[in-house]
Formats: sequence, C-alpha cells, structure tokens
Amino acid sequence: MKLSQKRILSILAAAALTVCAVPQNTPLSVLQPALTACAETEEDFVYTVNEDGAGVTVTGWNGTDAEVVIPDTLGGLPVTAIGRRAFAIKEQITSVSVPDSITIIPEGAFNACTGLTEIDLPDTLTCIENDAFSGCSALRSIHIPDGVTFIGPSAFSGCTELADVTIPESVTSIGENAFRYSPWLAAQREQAADHLVIVNHNLLDGTTASGDVTVPDGVTRICGQAFSSCTALTGISFPDSVVYIDSDAFYNCKGLKSIVLQNGLKSIGARAFQNCSSLTAIDIPDSVSEIGTAAFFGCSKLADLHLPASLTAITGGRGQGTFHECSALTAVEIPEGVTSIGMMAFALCEKLEKVVIPRSVTEIQMYAFYGCSNLTVCGYAGTFAETYAQQNGYTFEALETEFSGISVTLRDDLGLNFFVSDVNADNKNDYKMIFDGKCEENGKDTAFTAKNGKFCATANISADHMNEKITAALYKKTEGEWVKIDTAVYSVNQYLKNAKPEANWSDERTDRFNTLVETVKLYGKVSYAYFNTPDEMSSFNVPSHTVAELTAAGLAPSFTSDDATLSLVLNSRTAVRLYIPGLTVGATADSGETAVKGGHGVPCFEITGITPLKLADDYEVEYGGKTYQFTPLSWCVRALNLDGGSPKNPVMADMLVEYRNAAQAYQAIM
Repeated sequence: MKLSQKRILSILAAAALTVCAVPQNTPLSVLQPALTACAETEEDFVYTVNEDGAGVTVTGWNGTDAEVVIPDTLGGLPVTAIGRRAFAIKEQITSVSVPDSITIIPEGAFNACTGLTEIDLPDTLTCIENDAFSGCSALRSIHIPDGVTFIGPSAFSGCTELADVTIPESVTSIGENAFRYSPWLAAQREQAADHLVIVNHNLLDGTTASGDVTVPDGVTRICGQAFSSCTALTGISFPDSVVYIDSDAFYNCKGLKSIVLQNGLKSIGARAFQNCSSLTAIDIPDSVSEIGTAAFFGCSKLADLHLPASLTAITGGRGQGTFHECSALTAVEIPEGVTSIGMMAFALCEKLEKVVIPRSVTEIQMYAFYGCSNLTVCGYAGTFAETYAQQNGYTFEALETEFSGISVTLRDDLGLNFFVSDVNADNKNDYKMIFDGKCEENGKDTAFTAKNGKFCATANISADHMNEKITAALYKKTEGEWVKIDTAVYSVNQYLKNAKPEANWSDERTDRFNTLVETVKLYGKVSYAYFNTPDEMSSFNVPSHTVAELTAAGLAPSFTSDDATLSLVLNSRTAVRLYIPGLTVGATADSGETAVKGGHGVPCFEITGITPLKLADDYEVEYGGKTYQFTPLSWCVRALNLDGGSPKNPVMADMLVEYRNAAQAYQAIM
C-alpha cells in the first residue's frame, strides 16, 4: 500500500520540554607556539619570540657551515620550536643536531637539503611532519626516536640513498609516500611476504604486489597510496582489524576486480579506489561512517553497490563526487541516516535509473545526479526526496511504508511523534515501537496513543538532544510473536528544518509559527551548549530581559534565597525543584507534595509536567508553617539577579523566557 505521507506541520504549543540546570591523530604545525611578527638573528640563526614570551622558534638559518648545531637557547630564551621550511634548500648542510627542547620537526623543515648525510634527533621528539626531509638525497640512515607517534606524508620521500631506517613501536600513523624512492623501502618490499611492507600495523606499501592479495590480520591502517597504480593487483581481502583505508590507497589500480571488506572498517579516504576501472561490485560494511570525496570516481564497471546504514553523508566536490562516472551503476539505495548527498556525488552515472532516498536526507547539493537522464527518485511521500524530484524534473515513485507522518509537539518533552496509519483504537495493542537513541524511551516498549485523531508512538527528547537521531522500530504482533515490520530514523532538528506553515494560514499565524520554530531551534542550541560547551553561551544572540521586567510580570518568588532555593530540571523531563533547609526525603508538605532526592541527593519538593505554557504558572508549596509561592521562571529571576554566578545562567534564563513567550503567542492564535 502506498501511503501519502503528510507531514504534520503544526507544532502544538501545549507541552513540556526538558532543560536542566586533528583527524586520525595527524599533528598540525599550527599547534606550535604562535609567533611574534619581529624576527631576530643570533649566530646565523633567525628566530622569533613566541607569544607567551617563554621561548623562541627558529625560523631560518643564514650560515655557510656544513655542520649545524641548533642551540638550546637564543636571545637568552630556550629554543622550543623549529619553523616550517626553516632549513629548506640549504644544500651545503651535511649534518644537523637538534636540541632536546624540540618535539616537532615541522613541514618541510629540511626539505631538499641535498648534502645532508646525518641528523641527530632528540628523544623528546613526538612528530615528523609532511616533507620534513623530502629530497634529502644524500641521507643514508635515520634513527627515529622512541616517542614519535606520527610520520607525515612524504616525510622522507626522495631520500634516494636512505637504506637504514629505524622506526620505533611508538609510531602509530605513517603518511602516504613517507619513504617513497628510498632503497630502504625497496629492500622491505623484496623481503616482505606478498611484497607488503607493514610497519607497526600500518600497511605502508604494496605497489609491487600482484594477483589476489590477503592483508594479514593485525593491520589497522592501509596508508595513503599504499597500492597506488598497482595494475597487477586483481583482488584484495581485508581482515576485520583494518580500521582506516587512507586517501589514494588503491588509486588507479585498473586491474582490481574484487574487494572484500570486513566489519571494523570505519573510514574510506578520498580517492581511495578512484579509477579502479575493473571493479564490478563492492559491499561496504555497516561499520563504515565516512567515505571520502571521489572514493570510487571513475569505477566505470561498478554496477553492484551496497552502502552501509552507518553512513551520515555522501560527500562530493567540485569536479569529483564520491561515485562520479561509475557509468555501469544502475540502482542505488541510500541508507536511512544519511542526511546529505554531496556535489556531483553520482554525476555522469549514465545508467543510473533508480535511487532510493530515505527520510533522513535533507540536502542534495548541486549536480549530485548530473547526467543521470533516466533517473527515478524513490522516496516517501511528503519528504525532501519528493520535493527534490519535483524541483529537478525527475520521476518520483512513492515508497510503501507503515509510517504515515512525523511531528513534533511541545505537550511532551519535545515529543517526536511517529504516526502509523494502520493503527487505530481497536488494534493499537497489536503494535508497539522501540526507540533507539537519546530519548526517555530508549530501549523500552512504547505504546501508541491518539493525537488529533491519529495514533503515534512518542519519543520524549530533552532540548539538548534535539540534533540526535532517533531510530523508531515498528513491531506488530503476529501469531503471538512480535515482528519488526518497518524502521524510521529522524531527529527533532530534521523536523524543524522542514516545518512550514500551511498555505491557508493567516499572515499572523504564519509569523507566530515561524517565530516559534526558530525559537525552538535556538533553544535547542542554547541548551546543548549549557550542558556541553558553556564557553559558547555568549555567542548566542538571545534577547535580554531584566529582573524588574520579570518581577513586574509576577514571576519573582515570594521568598528569599535564605528561606529556600529553586532549580530547573531541563536535561530530562522538565521540572522545578524547591530546596528548603532541613528538609528530609519523604517529608510531606501541607499542600500534598512529598520530598524526594534532588540534585546531588539533596531533598527537595519536585513539581513535574512543566510545559512551555506552564513556565509562568503559579505554584505553591506549604511546609513548616510557611507558604512558598513561585513560578518555574522564578529561577530566571534568580539567575539574572545573582552576582558572581555562572555566566551561562543568564543566557539560559533569557532563552527560557523567549521560549515560553513564543509558545504562548502561537497558542493564543490557535
């Protein structure tokens, strides 16, 4: 049955929301101390004082000696760093001694020092960056100290006399072409089984391999260009220990026909299999979360493709998309969970006739399917897939689904509602939903309830998790057994991104709806920052409010902080807590509340079920002969009035007031 999925666009503002109080270890030269603008010279060394004033960086050398000893100090300050290309193209240098204060040999530091035969590296070293010694054609041996973890791309490329290399076990990552054209690498190829050079679990080189090759167990990374242009390679099988396939690893392997990947693989780098023109099929395991730009560009015989459910984006780039010119590809199913399809991702896939686009996709960049003239877009009615097909002139085919719609309501803790059209009052007990993700119902059986005459299961999500994907697995009882019959993946932010007012609404209702949507979006960002990245709180443009304004609106508490204190719970079900000195767990208020454990186990009276519209409602707790009158927004009065408190609290207070006002304004016109 094909269902016309109509997105429920109205956010019901009668609700409760919760709010409570370098890639792959690659070092970067920018991590070195920042430099001052003024360079100085001492003993032929050009240096600058670091911004912290505690050390200097050698940025150049004007000497003529063959032997260079970099001093421990310059200008009375310790030498703590060497600048990029500081000694590059100094052909007269034959030997260099580096002091113990240095931890990084930066990019191109000794590039093209063609006379260099010997270098003494300190035990303090942790990193040798890109092109650090490339083109040092006289260098015969190198002892890399224990403690170095990273050897960058082309670090020793073009060292045509380099025959003796010692690499410690501490090295965990080796960049592409790190030892290209060196006799050491050539010797390793000859000695290694199947001509596979493996160093510390990094498969460094296999360019002379042939036939069908099995990568040994224990290898964790296939380094960049490891098999580049190895035209004799016909097949490659990986163990489950391989985690990374780096950029250009199998670039231009035109004889490669079969690839066997295993679960455990996380990343396939840019251009990893570009121009593997004999490859006909590939099954990418579900453990892969990232596929780089042009990874399969030019795989002209690739007709059978499995994309993993773990993918979040299919990347592209100017001129080269992930599957650009896979001209034999006829059908692709994009897995649920992918949110973006990049520029030219499937461009010039001339035989591509069918693409299945899930609910989760909310962005398809320019030319993603350029040249796919006979394409049919398959997706769920009412989703971005249908809109994309209509706007770009593609045939749209609606997929069958048990789900009939998704909405967000504020009557729950940001309720993300998954509607199923076949569920009704008579059969609702024959269906259940199990949610997976950061919601209150995670892993629990969730029953269906009626909302506006339709039945849905609701995942309650706190504001700081609005961007988290929630997987809804639908089960139906068949012959006494629960059988999973459909799955959908969605987030609150995805809904808000696509939420639009109805065409027949008044201008005023449309304006208030749009304001509410934008306010909820901002509330989610502020809430996430409040609990995770408080330093970012000041960057949000939240309208400010004053204590006098909130007091005039009747939001101030009837008591001082000496009598009692208030807190708001916002990272689970929304609640307000009243802490009274001397209160014990289990104590009963004259007004009927029972004291429970609050934050850090401190006893409090907790009022739950706080919806946005109830944030300004009056509550009273009578205890110990006193009446404590307050509103949930009374916490905001305290946060704005408290000197010396956390700077994040006033921003959160302003945001809560804005959130309540937007919900109230929209509800008033419903």
